[in-house]
Amino acid sequence: MKKLIIFQGLPGVGKSHLSNLLASKIDVKRVDRDEIKSEIINEFASSEDPYCRAEKYRLMATERFFQAIESYLAEHDSVILDSLIPTEEYLKLFYNRFPDSNFHYLVIEIVNSNKDSWKERFERRDHLANQVARKFEEITNISGLNKIEGAHLQIDSNIDNEISLNTIEKFVTR
Repeated sequence: MKKLIIFQGLPGVGKSHLSNLLASKIDVKRVDRDEIKSEIINEFASSEDPYCRAEKYRLMATERFFQAIESYLAEHDSVILDSLIPTEEYLKLFYNRFPDSNFHYLVIEIVNSNKDSWKERFERRDHLANQVARKFEEITNISGLNKIEGAHLQIDSNIDNEISLNTIEKFVTR
């Protein structure tokens, strides 16, 4: 059965960092929905407000994300998925495309227990600095994510990268 190694968590907690480290360590392709969305926005750039463009092309990015996953899995047994913040709408699309009867889901939920460290990461990655504080406060008040079915591991990105990476590697290679 094919493995979908899914990194999920709120923005700025360290999903991309840890998924990149894991991809290098176990030599598995990493597909990042945010990178695909950025490519689409740049491809169709206009004078529209950036948030409108982002929303407008969100479903297009999801479709390309799914296509990239399918393409890689046609020739490989596993793929790492980055940047998942599952909403109900997204989960319906995901489960229709990748039914759990055909795939083994391994979910790594990345959290950051140190709010100051998390905010610093969030500020570094967000290019709209004047809106960062408001957005960060909104995000930290999200009470939980819709859960993707499957085996789960929760990692706090404040612990040592090597310890985190070894724990994640054991989880996905068992």
